[in-house]
Amino acid sequence: MAEEKAAAEPQRQSPEGALLAAALASVSDNPKVDQLLDRQIALADLQIEDMKRDNAQRSWSLRFANISAVMKVAFEIAVAFVLIAIAAMLGAAIWSAGRSDGLVIEAFQVPPSLAAQGLSGEVIAAHFQDKLTRLQEETQSIRAPSSYQNNWGDDIKVEIPNTGVSIGEFYRYLRGWLGHETHINGEVWRTGGGIAVVARSGTQTGATYAGRESDLDSLLEKAAESIYAKTQPYRYAVYLSEQGRTAPALAVLKTLASSSPPSEQAWAYMDWGITLLGSSRDWRKALSLLEAAASRDPDNADVYAALSSANSELDRDEAELRNALRGAQLFARGRADLNPVPSESLRLQLLVNIAEMRGDFPEAARLNAAVSQRPDFAGSSAAAVIERAYDLASAHDAAGAARLERQFVQIAGGDPGLQLELFATQIGADAALNRWGAVVGDRDRFWQAMKQAKPGDAAGFTAIGERFVQSQYALALAETGDFKGAETAIAATPGDCDVCVRTRGRIRAAEGKWAAADYWFARAVKAEPDIPFACEEWGEALLGKGDFDRATARFERAHRIGPHFADPLEMWGEALMQKNRSDLALAKFAEAAKYAPNWGRLHLKWGEALAYTGNKAEAQKQFAVAAHLDLTWDEQSKLAHMKAIHE
Repeated sequence: MAEEKAAAEPQRQSPEGALLAAALASVSDNPKVDQLLDRQIALADLQIEDMKRDNAQRSWSLRFANISAVMKVAFEIAVAFVLIAIAAMLGAAIWSAGRSDGLVIEAFQVPPSLAAQGLSGEVIAAHFQDKLTRLQEETQSIRAPSSYQNNWGDDIKVEIPNTGVSIGEFYRYLRGWLGHETHINGEVWRTGGGIAVVARSGTQTGATYAGRESDLDSLLEKAAESIYAKTQPYRYAVYLSEQGRTAPALAVLKTLASSSPPSEQAWAYMDWGITLLGSSRDWRKALSLLEAAASRDPDNADVYAALSSANSELDRDEAELRNALRGAQLFARGRADLNPVPSESLRLQLLVNIAEMRGDFPEAARLNAAVSQRPDFAGSSAAAVIERAYDLASAHDAAGAARLERQFVQIAGGDPGLQLELFATQIGADAALNRWGAVVGDRDRFWQAMKQAKPGDAAGFTAIGERFVQSQYALALAETGDFKGAETAIAATPGDCDVCVRTRGRIRAAEGKWAAADYWFARAVKAEPDIPFACEEWGEALLGKGDFDRATARFERAHRIGPHFADPLEMWGEALMQKNRSDLALAKFAEAAKYAPNWGRLHLKWGEALAYTGNKAEAQKQFAVAAHLDLTWDEQSKLAHMKAIHE
């Protein structure tokens, strides 16, 4: 009830509220006030629109300012990159110029009359460039050009100066300032009776060559040789030696050996020794020069390869093997002053020699096949083909050897130097196959080829002819019954030749002079303790004598030295058969077949041993294999007999 009474009563208003209500009531009906309010609202709307436009402009301005700042930064970065690129290019140009060591041939000075004929200074310089390039191409050396005391490598160019300022001129200036280029300039002028040519290296005095105008090409050739001699003395000496011009080559090498730094001396002594070895009979002097090279540069693989080759020519097998092992080891390490491609070929050739001297002819044949497929260096590819024929013949593979000999004949054509290589190798191959009549014919063809060969080629085979060829010829005479001729022939060979000493023992054994044979074989074994041939041949002589126990001991030692050499294994098996131990011989024959699978005699004797042990079926299989392989006349008769009695 109280609440209803309170609600029904009117609310009481405050004095301030009453005053405001009275004021509003007084203006609510005034039109001017309404107009003022409308104008204030319109003004506020305009201000809002202006604020919106200002805000949009401010946003666009800020965006433009940001884009401008980004573009400025990008421009500054681009400028920085350009400056860095310029600096890098300049640095690269300076670095390249500092390393430049080529040969620059400037335009020759020529008389106007020659220029009018098309022989301008630029043309003469280009012809001169061709001459120098040919000289380099005809100089084959395993030595890397960068190791020469004065090197311009293969960078030979004709350069014609430009007028004015250019990038090319600037770089040329840098090369001249920072580099080590060799500059060639020269003149051609008319004389009273023809023309004269001179070429100079830098500020050095040049040699003058005069002749008729028609002799211009040969005069440029002489001038090019004079520049080659002054700027590349080592290469020039090698070139002269390869051209058979021994005397001037030796003169250059002697000068280099006496006046050059030790690194140059080693190369000079080495080539001096090689040149002397091929041009004279003073082989002791040649070997001493090679040893001098090794003492000055004991880690130079090529020096040991040269020592191995020299001892091979002189048939000093132990020294050949020792130096081949050292050279192959050093080649495997590599060296900056050796060209890698010919170095690898030479390393493989040394491995071939090592395998051959240990009787591992299958491995030697495999390596020679690899050499024949590599880039050629000084005839290495062709030599590997005929050397492989020798390896197969030494492994008693007559058919394989004959196939490669035919291939080599096609390669050699009529080249006298390669003909010498062929006949010398055929002598060894025919001796390994017991074709003694063929050895005599090979020897005659060899000496005929020596007469027709160039002096340089013939000189390189002189020691081989007087030692290896002569000893095999003497042995062939002994094997065909001409003991007097054999004695005369072997007497002409020197006493420091290993194959010659072994051959003396074989000749004495063929004559039945057993004490003398023992003497020579004992000398040979002492001279080559790490090579199996002397032991094997001594054992074969003892087997022929009937001294089976001593023969077996020799075969056993030869097998230890050369575990992949088939001959001592096969002969060991024959010795066991003679001692009525064919059962033990079978293992020796089987092992020998791993290294000489195409040896007719091996399969014949293997069949015999099988027959004696009662295994006739397997014996016939071995006889069938032998029938299709190379056999001597005596072996063919033996095969027919064995097949008949053991069928």
